[in-house]
Amino acid sequence: MKMLIASLLIAMTTCSTAVAQSACQAFFKKGADLYLEPQDTQMALFEPDCYAWRLFVALNWPSRKDQCGADPGKQLGAEGETVWEKWISKHDVFLPGAKAPATWDSHCGTVQIAKTLAPSAQLAAARTQMADQAGDLTPFEPPTGDASTAADEEVRMNRETLEFIASKRLYSRNEQMRLAAAKIKTIEFPAAAKEVKAHWVKLEDPADFGRYHIGKASDGTVYGLVGWHVTTKDLPRWFWATFEHVDNETRWPTEDPGSFAGWSVKPIDRFACDGEAVDCGKFPRGIGLDGTKWENYRLKATQIDWVDSLGEPTIVVNSKIEGGFIQSQSSCMSCHALAMMGEAPPPMPFSIINLDIPPDSSGRVANFKGVVDADDRRPRNGVDPNQHFLQLDFVWSLRNAQPEN
Repeated sequence: MKMLIASLLIAMTTCSTAVAQSACQAFFKKGADLYLEPQDTQMALFEPDCYAWRLFVALNWPSRKDQCGADPGKQLGAEGETVWEKWISKHDVFLPGAKAPATWDSHCGTVQIAKTLAPSAQLAAARTQMADQAGDLTPFEPPTGDASTAADEEVRMNRETLEFIASKRLYSRNEQMRLAAAKIKTIEFPAAAKEVKAHWVKLEDPADFGRYHIGKASDGTVYGLVGWHVTTKDLPRWFWATFEHVDNETRWPTEDPGSFAGWSVKPIDRFACDGEAVDCGKFPRGIGLDGTKWENYRLKATQIDWVDSLGEPTIVVNSKIEGGFIQSQSSCMSCHALAMMGEAPPPMPFSIINLDIPPDSSGRVANFKGVVDADDRRPRNGVDPNQHFLQLDFVWSLRNAQPEN
């Protein structure tokens, strides 16, 4: 029923947008409480691009010094960690031996401010693995890893996401397999659940420091945020929004073409480009970004359904986070639909590479777009396709669940 209602609302978007648009625009014009973490299904449906910026502003608001949550006394763009950077890391959720993670209150009392580095060899190995069937795209978190210019990604979860995983024991790979064996088809996160995925690049020129949101490693190395992806359970198949730094268009693809794919797929932002072509490449004025480091970031796209009103697959891709994929053959929702767990390992039973499409001249592989059906689920080596599979509600990070001792 919930999915039917969402589908009907999407179908009504054309005739309702004019009324609904004023709600998000009015929110920014009011200017108050921009730092509050939003959860608004109506905005997600009817004004996805504006809602994406509302999330961007709230979650990138400066955090309180020694606690989780926004600091209302600070302005957007102030130095220091942001709200989402205080959320719990996936590495603190999926612990060895499937040990239960810390509670939210416990985590927020022991948030580690300093960021740590991982050996560059780990990043190199991760990239090799991605090229070889994309076995595990997010093996660790940054600003970690050092491959001259780029670092790998980090994934962080808000309170509702953590508490759902903990209450259902989904941090245990054995529990996920048990649910699959019991023929449970899917799980469903609460409406307020959110997850952020971020990618960083190593910055060596101090002139760049003010143009990026930065993080410093324990050895003083400075990293700049280049890719920021947020998902929220405002909608049954989640709300998806992805942002990039403007340097991702040409600068980084020139300096590190193996990691950055460039903007062959142009940004789409109906909010920032109000009255102009949707790929105008601007940031929205008057919402607090002007004159701050955040004015250098762009909304690449949002996604609320597999296809558009004409039945064409929606393309949503981040040229850094999905830098190893053919950009025109990528869709957040389609890729994450393959997040499943079977009755037995591995935790990533299906390939996220579309083997029907050959790699391009740069060696990038195709992902999926549009509705992903049974024919698209290609079992990886050793996977029994006849077993039962649990759909992980589009949450790839759940594949990091550990086996019990």
